[in-house]
Amino acid sequence: MRLFIGLFLLGVVGVSQAAEKAQCTPGTDINLSLPTIKVPADAKVGDAIGQFPFGTPHAMGCTYPNWLIQIAEASSLAVVNSPATGQTYRALGLVMPVFASNIPGLGFAIAAQDPNTPLRAISDSPIKLHIAPQRKPGTWGLKGRLYLVVTGQVSGGTLGPRTIARFTVSPADVSGPGFLAVNLGNAVIAAPIKPTCSVSTRTLTLALGAVARRDFKGVGSHAGSVTDNLVINCAGATEERTTDVLITVTDQTAPTNRSGVLSLSPASKATGVGLQLLSGGQLILYGADSASEGNPNQWLAGSIGNGALRIPLTARYIQTRDNITPGSANGVATFTLSYR
Repeated sequence: MRLFIGLFLLGVVGVSQAAEKAQCTPGTDINLSLPTIKVPADAKVGDAIGQFPFGTPHAMGCTYPNWLIQIAEASSLAVVNSPATGQTYRALGLVMPVFASNIPGLGFAIAAQDPNTPLRAISDSPIKLHIAPQRKPGTWGLKGRLYLVVTGQVSGGTLGPRTIARFTVSPADVSGPGFLAVNLGNAVIAAPIKPTCSVSTRTLTLALGAVARRDFKGVGSHAGSVTDNLVINCAGATEERTTDVLITVTDQTAPTNRSGVLSLSPASKATGVGLQLLSGGQLILYGADSASEGNPNQWLAGSIGNGALRIPLTARYIQTRDNITPGSANGVATFTLSYR
């Protein structure tokens, strides 16, 4: 008897289908509405003057028809419409590039994340927030934080409006514009205003009165002394902003004089003496009649916000020769003020 054993091979023949891209639809654009922002008077380059969260759990909705499991899907965010300043801002352990706004001296930086991943510094090249090789989400979320960063002297104005970043998912066919926009609305930037100043003491007369020749003890010695205040009134400053008051004193009898001795006027009869001016005990040297910053012998009288700055001025005689001839000894000086 013969035994025939039949071997039957069973198999499954698969019908291959080409993978199709994910089909995605952006959610509602994110519109950042910022309050009026007051720039602190002491704000320095690199300081953040405001930080503002933004985000949505429904940044992008996607379906995956015939999607191969081994092909990863990723969400990303990129800064747009804003040139890089070359500066960076550090926060939350990140080093973020700073981008220019339309306000001189003010830029911004962005940190963002998928709700399930760590924060990342956002650049003008797409930065991946979440990569999903498997279990691809039907809804992609976005969370972020906008930092306004001082990049220079901030001028006031209106910030925005414009799109500052774009969120997308790839590889995918994304409907509409192809991305979800992060938009910045109008925001008023109130830069601090320096005070406006004026001199209330237009003419200052320092009368030394009569000084005896015996009061002098030799060349370089001093005699007589009188003090009064030069008063400057300032107003209109905001955010406790101050201005520096710079003064140059000019010898009207000898405008090229750069010493610390004021020349006697032509009508003076005394010889062998000169005049000196001091402020706060410091001898004043004379310079050209110019308000330019850095003018030779220009000096800082003080800083003032809203209010009055009182600058003490003291006049005294100084013996300049061995022999002194009695008589009138007068001098004229002018004060040129500048502000910074």
